[in-house]
Amino acid sequence: MDKDCINRAAVKSVMAIAIHDRYNLRQVDAAIENIPAEEVKRIVHAQWLVRGRSVFCSDCEKKNGHDAWSDEAFPRYCPKCGATMDADAQQNALSHRT
Repeated sequence: MDKDCINRAAVKSVMAIAIHDRYNLRQVDAAIENIPAEEVKRIVHAQWLVRGRSVFCSDCEKKNGHDAWSDEAFPRYCPKCGATMDADAQQNALSHRT
């Protein structure tokens, strides 16, 4: 079985039509197979960790290349792995600079 991502609303629509029109199982399967798969991207949520003056991603554990005291130390995304940095985590990391 493939791990395609399909729209839940589209499946519900197919099921409603199938129930109303009394589709058999083969017809339901064919109708669901005709729903186009959607492109999805896994989103990783992480936070910046401060060790000394170095800033690390909590997901990939790589340094982001900025000094903890610089204004660029806490970008929204990790430049190494692409993890999304949550605003709360960024604020938490900023509080460690003082």
